[in-house]
Amino acid sequence: MFVVSLCDGIGTAFLALARLGAQFQGLSAESVTALRDFTRSHWPHLHQFKDVADVTTKSVGPLFAASRCHSLLVVSGPPCQPFS
Repeated sequence: MFVVSLCDGIGTAFLALARLGAQFQGLSAESVTALRDFTRSHWPHLHQFKDVADVTTKSVGPLFAASRCHSLLVVSGPPCQPFS
């Protein structure tokens, strides 16, 4: 499965999938450096994007094709900075 996690935070979607035993590849889009670093420390094989605006069909398409995955899952957590 190829997972695209937008506004990823600490990668809870990846954590849930890992705990379910799912095999996945994918990418994380997160603007906060510390959160990107946290996700990278747990899932170093994921592609990292700093800006969700950079996640386009042009940028994701080749990654998805190269992954040879047969399914695509897109998840998103709404930005919570104004409320934190």
